[in-house]
Amino acid sequence: MSKKVWIAGLISLVLVLAVAGVAVAAPQSVDPADPPNPPGPRGGPGRGPGFRPPHLTGEITELGDDQFTMTLRIGATITVEVDEQTQYIGSLDSFADLEVGMQMAVAGKRSGEGTLLAKVLMNTADKPLGTRIGGEVTAVGSNSLTIETPNGEKFVFNVDSGTDFLSRENAVNSLADFEVGDHVVVLFEQTASGTLTATLIVVAVGPQPESNPSN
Repeated sequence: MSKKVWIAGLISLVLVLAVAGVAVAAPQSVDPADPPNPPGPRGGPGRGPGFRPPHLTGEITELGDDQFTMTLRIGATITVEVDEQTQYIGSLDSFADLEVGMQMAVAGKRSGEGTLLAKVLMNTADKPLGTRIGGEVTAVGSNSLTIETPNGEKFVFNVDSGTDFLSRENAVNSLADFEVGDHVVVLFEQTASGTLTATLIVVAVGPQPESNPSN
């Protein structure tokens, strides 16, 4: 998989890092994997932050069926819809966890006038989810993931029941869905002993469909 392909795939998920309140400063020797001016869909020059889908924060003021009303910090209101592709991170597991008065961070795309279809939902009380490191998966264990950064450094992350996964169309939901060669951004926390535990793994490009031998 070429570097251009996986970076292009990362663009559609890079807003998650802003929603999740990722620490801006990664270790000095680690490439953060998402350049300030991201490349375009075909790997060409990017269009900067304006190219990213919207991410908003506000308070839930009303809950409905698969949607809720959120009042933004500027005072405006917006209707946020969810579907089977909406992904919940942090302490949220499903729409049933939402409550009136909860402060939310929402990433998604506009689906109508004053309406947003949520791709990612998060309670802002969960921020931040950790520091980030991006790279290529080199090994998948029963409860660990090893990645190599673009400058050749390797990191091993513990993956447990508290680790969330984000990918296109929810293609990755556990360690079993990873393959060597996948490209990821890992949000993690480090213990006093130096152990790295992944809180969120963002998959730049999920598992690819098998090619049709008849083509």
